[in-house]
Amino acid sequence: ASESLPAVASAEAASDSNAATEEEPLVIAHLFPDLLNLYGDGGNVTVLAYRARKRGIPVEVRRVEHGQTCDLSAADIVFLGGGPDREQRLASEELLRMRDDLARFVEGDGVLLAICGGYQILGREWLLGEDSVEGLGIVDMTTVRAEGGSGNRLIDNVILSSPVAKRPVVGYENHAGRTHLGEEVRPFGTVTSTVGHGNNDDDKADGVLHRNVLGTYLHGPLLSKNPEVADWLLARALERRAGRTGTPAADLAPLDDGAELELGSVVKVKLTQVLLGGNASLVQVAEFRLGELRFANVLVAKLDSLITVFFAGLLLSDHAGTGLDNGDRDHMALFVEDLRHANFSADDCFHV
Repeated sequence: ASESLPAVASAEAASDSNAATEEEPLVIAHLFPDLLNLYGDGGNVTVLAYRARKRGIPVEVRRVEHGQTCDLSAADIVFLGGGPDREQRLASEELLRMRDDLARFVEGDGVLLAICGGYQILGREWLLGEDSVEGLGIVDMTTVRAEGGSGNRLIDNVILSSPVAKRPVVGYENHAGRTHLGEEVRPFGTVTSTVGHGNNDDDKADGVLHRNVLGTYLHGPLLSKNPEVADWLLARALERRAGRTGTPAADLAPLDDGAELELGSVVKVKLTQVLLGGNASLVQVAEFRLGELRFANVLVAKLDSLITVFFAGLLLSDHAGTGLDNGDRDHMALFVEDLRHANFSADDCFHV
């Protein structure tokens, strides 16, 4: 039986209070985090909450786990991630039951961020394992299987030019589905990098923008490296809160995004031919002044010069190690200028 969440928060919700002004919190509903959290995409919720709280805006995060329900009319932001086939199947059953509520939320200018499988299910048809199944029909788009089945995947780093950000948007894609938008539907962004695909093999576009819905294939998590995108979502969520509570919309004061923007600049990627066992590899180049490179939980290093990273596969998940490899240990991890930083090391690396 389904369990309705309390009006205030779920058992694991994080909330702020502002007793002095009794300001209504910005409410973020995180749908099925126990099922849908590939590549640590739940970190997007953490980023949204952090950036709001840094501005003095109270936030309440409601975790809606499998078997629970949530009143979306009281939410300002909904986050929907992706997951493995079994978990996506379980989540999709719940989401289809919530179809009308989600549609009303979107039509009421609620903010919805959806990643990978969570993005696909918004369309009229999407992929569940090897099957094409009915989607929520919230956005005019379909996702189909490419020739060759699930082994024919689009895996790469991606740079986008997007109308929601002045700076390039960076992220990582890994998906077998090919998504095609309807004629009147605009994408989240245009792929400007020489690597990466986005929605499919041909369009050179990623994701979707529909009302206050942002869907994308970009992992990372997306918002940790793209603060402008996070603030675009927050600004619209504050307008939603204002309409929902009858209070004026708060302004977003600027934050110091130096660390986030420097991190995002690392993933400006170009494809080059490098002879490593006969394979072409990705090259990332970033120039640092005296400062700190923070790559989530993967590595921390003080850099004062130029670093070039070569890798054949990078999965930005909670399990990624310092080797920047996907765990199979058969790719060269790093090829860096020797900066004599003992804590910047990998199991298979070359120093020059």
